[in-house]
Amino acid sequence: MPKRLLLLVLPLLLAGCAGDVGWINPRDPQANAEDTYAGCRRAAERDYGQSGYQAAADSRFGDPMAMADREASGDRVREAVAACMRAEGFIPKK
Repeated sequence: MPKRLLLLVLPLLLAGCAGDVGWINPRDPQANAEDTYAGCRRAAERDYGQSGYQAAADSRFGDPMAMADREASGDRVREAVAACMRAEGFIPKK
């Protein structure tokens, strides 16, 4: 019985967590923040490089300078995404 309950509840829990990017457009509450966020993220990563995950096999994985560079790149990407979202009329959810 617990296994069945888990199979029924787990998809509902995952669906509740998926898709919320933390932005809303006050002028158009039905605006699709997920699509806009994805576009802003792609543009920022194109301009500043991808941030975040690096494979363990990456020769720079343990290099402190490379780690600092990835962190700085991640900061630039986050700032660019936020600027793009604001330009599209979105504000962060509280």
